[in-house]
Amino acid sequence: MDQARKRLYGAVGFIDRLFNEPGGDGVVLLQVSISGPRKTGEDFRAVLKGRDDKGALWVDFVNGETLETLHNNIREKGQKRGFKWREDKPFPTPL
Repeated sequence: MDQARKRLYGAVGFIDRLFNEPGGDGVVLLQVSISGPRKTGEDFRAVLKGRDDKGALWVDFVNGETLETLHNNIREKGQKRGFKWREDKPFPTPL
């Protein structure tokens, strides 16, 4: 239990740091939105939105079976594989 708690605290600390300083990719987090299984149909999903030093807006998505797994997956993706940022384009409004 202590090891799981330490992993989760580490993951939350990593996410918190991304709000205050850019990651290795130069993007600072602006928002993390989490949707649960009722909305997604299966896992928890986090939508991460950020801004780079030129002002461009970026988005990436991370999934996890539980909230704990989701937080750990965000940390793992950010530290080991790197986020796969996509340009955050607004949804077109219907006419």
